[in-house]
Amino acid sequence: MPKQEWKISIIGENWYLGDTDHYGIGQGYLLTTPLQVNYWTQIIANGGVGYKPHLLKNSKFKIQNSKFLSEETVSLIKQGMVESCSPGGVAWPLFELRIKNKELRVACKTGTAEHGEKEDLPHAWITLFAPAEKPEIIITILSESSGEGSNVAAPIAKKILEEWFSISP
Repeated sequence: MPKQEWKISIIGENWYLGDTDHYGIGQGYLLTTPLQVNYWTQIIANGGVGYKPHLLKNSKFKIQNSKFLSEETVSLIKQGMVESCSPGGVAWPLFELRIKNKELRVACKTGTAEHGEKEDLPHAWITLFAPAEKPEIIITILSESSGEGSNVAAPIAKKILEEWFSISP
């Protein structure tokens, strides 16, 4: 997590308000892995409770932090994530998603992470959970140097959701 002291000692520059703005939207000097993004997403999906990451569906859940965020904060973030995947939001491939003739409300956050030179395509991100009301699955997609999150990562996540919920009872 970048801080003023870090930027001064590593980059040799002062911290500016623009750095804080970039940090707030996950840009600038913030570095993260897909697993870290998925972990933060599951905290929202689980009402502020953080569980140790695991790979198998039948693994035991181990709580790492039971009060990571307040209910009010979780509710506000979740509302924004649902709106992001709804008409008027940005994740257009997930708008009014229907699987097995049922609407599936998805909560998501897309990302388009610039890197390298101006002519380089950005990294496409999306992280989501579904159904938004009672999550069963959390997905995080990073497609490096491929374009915008909504155009590249969201269609990949949509295919995973379609497969997951077409085999679910």
